[in-house]
Amino acid sequence: MGYGRSSSNRMHERLVVGRWRGPILCRITEQTAASAFDIGEREVASATRGTSQAALARQAGMYLAHVACGLSLTEVGRLYARDRTTVAHACAVIEDRRDDPSFDRAMSALEYAVRQLGAKLTGPLQ
Repeated sequence: MGYGRSSSNRMHERLVVGRWRGPILCRITEQTAASAFDIGEREVASATRGTSQAALARQAGMYLAHVACGLSLTEVGRLYARDRTTVAHACAVIEDRRDDPSFDRAMSALEYAVRQLGAKLTGPLQ
């Protein structure tokens, strides 16, 4: 008999990852943003705006989910419990801040990290 997983097990794993792909990627972006902005993960996931630092971290997380992970604005909004227009605003805020070279370098590094980790856990992104 074989030593590897059966094809039905591999198919089941793909379905499970497929179903949980969005939430997994959302969690990755929340954790990445919290770490990068030196705030708690709960602040990023909070239903309220919180501090300006927490709001910026949340906006960065939503931006990463959309740009680095390729999730739609609607899906990011659902995962972050926000309206898609709020996600669009968050992406615009981060894009505007990327005019600052140091912020742009930091976001580029975060995008790379999220893409690498996301691909490792859920398969190729974009």
